[in-house]
Amino acid sequence: MRPVRVLLIAARDPGGRRAGRKQVLATAVASMRTLGHEVHVLAFAKELDERRPDVFTGVPIVRHPPPGLARVALSAATRFTTGRASLNECLYDAPDTRAAARSYVAEHGIDVVVADTVRTVAIATGTGAPVVADLDDLLSDRYAQLLRRGSGGANVLGYYAESLPGPLRPPAGAVARRVLGLEARVLRRREALVARSVAAVSLVGAPEAAELQRRAGVPVDCLPMSVPIPTEPADVAAQPCASALFVGGLDYHPNFEAVAWFADAVLPVARAALPDFELHVVGHCPADVAAELGGHDRPGLVLRGYVDDLAAEQRAHRAFVAPIRSGTGVKTKVVEAMAAGLPVVSTRLGIDGTGAVDGEHCLLGDTPQALVAGLVRLAQDAAEAARIGAAARSLAIAGFAPDVLAARWERTLARATHGAGAPDATQPT
Repeated sequence: MRPVRVLLIAARDPGGRRAGRKQVLATAVASMRTLGHEVHVLAFAKELDERRPDVFTGVPIVRHPPPGLARVALSAATRFTTGRASLNECLYDAPDTRAAARSYVAEHGIDVVVADTVRTVAIATGTGAPVVADLDDLLSDRYAQLLRRGSGGANVLGYYAESLPGPLRPPAGAVARRVLGLEARVLRRREALVARSVAAVSLVGAPEAAELQRRAGVPVDCLPMSVPIPTEPADVAAQPCASALFVGGLDYHPNFEAVAWFADAVLPVARAALPDFELHVVGHCPADVAAELGGHDRPGLVLRGYVDDLAAEQRAHRAFVAPIRSGTGVKTKVVEAMAAGLPVVSTRLGIDGTGAVDGEHCLLGDTPQALVAGLVRLAQDAAEAARIGAAARSLAIAGFAPDVLAARWERTLARATHGAGAPDATQPT
């Protein structure tokens, strides 16, 4: 297809500390630029961090403040409570954000707009340009899953539960659960409507893309993040047999939850079977989190914090552990480990969306005993560890290499630019 001008409307600052969604956006920008397209970014953020991936070098990035609290509250009261818009949409969709996007598209001759999650779709469709709705995850399913987990409101409140006085947590949790339940139901309708009302739509995970395609009755593309593919795979057979790696900032609740569960429930079983077993945790670790996890007082748990060379760290262990307990979509950390040739021992949620098969590309277990069985298997059989790591690497190359994602983005943009302008996605179903 001919080169086009693309505007990415981002519901976040694309710079600063790397996160899963930011990696997806960086992949989109890298793919489109590789294809010869001119990319612009309109970011709805309070401020911009100048520390950005190299792919953003030379990309015009304009910041616009997100709506204020009063505007969000008004939008939620008039649209969310009536089911006309999800709460996620109410956070960003406002007259001034729509005007900013329309003005930018007209001023710069934008050919197609990429909307960052459901939060910015209505803003994008208001420009009149063809829209690619890059929805990331099925938020309706994620929220429904969160509601199913546990009986208390703390699961819904997450970190906020700890900041509330004890007596306020149960009523606050109950309110949060009611709001989240309504949001899940509204989003289920909105996601299908968005998919039918834009020129092209995508999700990160293939299973979720297939599910939204079933609900909406339109094609849904799978556009995950790309990951760097090391030139040479890790020599896992040569690494300490009882050494495993986890990567992720522990100020992010699903990562903390995964490591805390592993430390409490899995580590004692692992140390009983493999006395020298150690889980090395790489990623930002606040002091209070380190203290809560036990830090140096818990044998077998090594909190490494930030490291300069993640690739070198990946090459220093026999296995990668992903004891993920919550969340949906593809986990970047897992795909990166697979690309490096590390055999992955994971819960089923940890490999969600990767296409990995238990026993072929990874070893799965949702109980402490099953996870430890996988770790013991890799520790006792170096050749098996190398075989699974090699299969995982091949899978990652086939599905997540930069050239693969560029080709997928080319097809998605071709569909968008050959279609007509999309109708307004703010109308209720």
